[in-house]
This record gives sequence, structure tokens and C-alpha cells, in this order.
Amino acid sequence: MSSRLHPATCPCPVRSIVDPSADTAIVEVIGCAAPLCVVRGPCSLKGLLDEANEAFYDALDRNTLADAAASLTGAAIVRLHRRSRSA
Repeated sequence: MSSRLHPATCPCPVRSIVDPSADTAIVEVIGCAAPLCVVRGPCSLKGLLDEANEAFYDALDRNTLADAAASLTGAAIVRLHRRSRSA
């Protein structure tokens, strides 16, 4: 495992690993402007998807890599990493 992702040196939120845009705005799930959506005015789909996307990343922000590595997940990640290096 690289030192960047090692829980002892990176007590960072899981989001910073999962979301490549973690240092910027939340990724837009759906765009209604291009091409212009015909139900753009009365449609609530974009708002629902944006809310769900934000909730997903908020959950990742509440957990760190150290949290995940402290569980059985950490051992599984190490095994997977070792397998990928030996392949």
C-alpha cells in the first residue's frame, strides 16, 4: 500500500480517495441545460439526484481510511493489494 493511502499517514476522509473532485464542487449527476431538457421546469429529478449525490459524499466524509482499515476491511485491502502486486 502506498504511504499516501496508509491509514497511519492519511487519516483522510474516504471521499478524498473515492471522489477525484473532492477538493472542488460535488460532481453534477445530471445536466438539464445541454441538451436542453424539455421537462426542465416541472421536473424534480435533478434536485432528487443532486440531494442523493450530496448525501452519498457526506457519508464518505464522516468516515476515514483509518476507520475502514481498523476493521476486517483493512486486512482484505492488504490481501488484494498484495495479490495485485504479485500478478
